[in-house]
Amino acid sequence: MRRSFIALLAGGLVLGASTSVAAEEDETSSGREAPGWREALRGPFRSSRVFALPTAHVVGAYQLSLSGDASLLTESDALSTTSVVALGFGDIAQLEYRSAGAVTETNLVDDETVLDTFGVQLQAPYRPGGWIPAVAAALRLGLPQAVDSGTSVSHEQRADDLYFVASWDVRRRLLLHTGLRITGAQIASEGEGAPASIKETLWLPAAAIEVLLTEEARIAAEVALVPRFSPGSADRASEISRGGFGRVGVRWQLHPALVVDASVGYRIEVQLLEAERTDMARALVDWDLRLGAEVFVPW
Repeated sequence: MRRSFIALLAGGLVLGASTSVAAEEDETSSGREAPGWREALRGPFRSSRVFALPTAHVVGAYQLSLSGDASLLTESDALSTTSVVALGFGDIAQLEYRSAGAVTETNLVDDETVLDTFGVQLQAPYRPGGWIPAVAAALRLGLPQAVDSGTSVSHEQRADDLYFVASWDVRRRLLLHTGLRITGAQIASEGEGAPASIKETLWLPAAAIEVLLTEEARIAAEVALVPRFSPGSADRASEISRGGFGRVGVRWQLHPALVVDASVGYRIEVQLLEAERTDMARALVDWDLRLGAEVFVPW
């Protein structure tokens, strides 16, 4: 299945490149000049994410989006990075590489982690407006990720996602996003005394809001549930459950082709909330400050 997907991805890139070349030839033969780089870099460009949460919008046709962020300060002193690469086709589809959020418990300590995925997102081909949202669906296949247990037992975790999202543009100053991530998560274990491998299907809701302060700046906030992996040991079974993340910050469009963002995030321990602990401060067990950017490249 993975070979078929990789072949499909390569075929899409080749098809896109050949289509671009054909379009240039048509413009040349009709006497029209193709736009220069300066004109192409004026946009318009459209982002397909808030911070980590995908929106229902795909990047524009013949555009490549390169984005990522990194933690500057964290409570746990564990620095991390995430990234998204999206290639737009026909204003209704994008091929993408994405670092999907997750939590991994190692040595009884929860750490934020990312799972590499390759996928495609399709946006419904109609023009949204008013309270009629843009709607999109995405299929992402996860790559296996090795987990160091510090013992003779080895673990490998992965997650495949089917994601549905709707986005509302309210009076061009307020954007609302709501999504549902259906994740097939699994932990495969090997070695002497290894626990049994497990698979779980998780239903993970998400939501985000963006408030446009100016044409170039906006405040954004997002919350989402993510998979939580807990690899077992010789005397403890592996578990897969849910963890929660929240993030709030600003996005600033310095140039039509460059967006910079800064945010602060909290990881919420869902198990503590479900257990109805009275000490809510302990539920916020991890925070970080992140700085990121998104660059658009016409092709």
